[in-house]
Amino acid sequence: MTELNSDRRDIFISYSSKDRMFAEKLAADLSELGLRVWIDTLEMKVGDSLGQKIQHGILGSGWLTIVLSPDAVGSTWVEKELNAALALELERRDVFVLPIFYRDCNIPLFLRDKVYADFRTDYQKGRADLLKRLKPPIDPTLLVLLMSGQATKILSAHATLRDEEREVYVAQLCRNLDSTSVSKRIAALTALFVTRERNILSHLMRMANDDSGSVRRYAVFYLGEIRARSAVNVISEKLSDNRQEVRAAARDAYRKITGRAG
Repeated sequence: MTELNSDRRDIFISYSSKDRMFAEKLAADLSELGLRVWIDTLEMKVGDSLGQKIQHGILGSGWLTIVLSPDAVGSTWVEKELNAALALELERRDVFVLPIFYRDCNIPLFLRDKVYADFRTDYQKGRADLLKRLKPPIDPTLLVLLMSGQATKILSAHATLRDEEREVYVAQLCRNLDSTSVSKRIAALTALFVTRERNILSHLMRMANDDSGSVRRYAVFYLGEIRARSAVNVISEKLSDNRQEVRAAARDAYRKITGRAG
């Protein structure tokens, strides 16, 4: 589905600025499943031509999804994007426009014969319906298991992946290490540790200096579990960490690696 061309996108999200919070959440969720998303807040830069950038984005996307709401239906820009997308759909003679029902509104005439993903009362159901069409490279159910923080679930999910699939999942777990959510960073680090991802040592060394004391504690603990002698200096630094739980984890890790009390 996704081409190697860096300009290509799997899906273009058309929405009213009044629905930005929903559109950005959707974009983040789709990106987490390995889909390449075009959304103006990420693509537009100072000095860009709005019309040209949007036209390029639509032409370079596999689908366009329109977030339907009273504000979207009344938006000139959304109307332009929809008209361009419908023209492309006629030209391609294939499905291109994917309507999303976000808030009750009058559906535009040319979309009334289309099946839509209904997000009005149940976001998860709406997302599931949309994913049936998009078929992302990452299975959301497997990703949830990998991010569960539970070793048995992580290993079970990991075992179902074919060798050629694992790289995509590992890449997403690595991206989650930079999440703004502490719980996501910990879950991703745990998954990489449990599956013994080949670069786990470098991930643990980096996360041992995370801003969150909870993340640092997990990273230091896992360094001790893999007996990483090359991490002794990092662990030694954490013996004087400002968080008691990190210091405790560092003492335990130091003892496991060196055989001496920290």
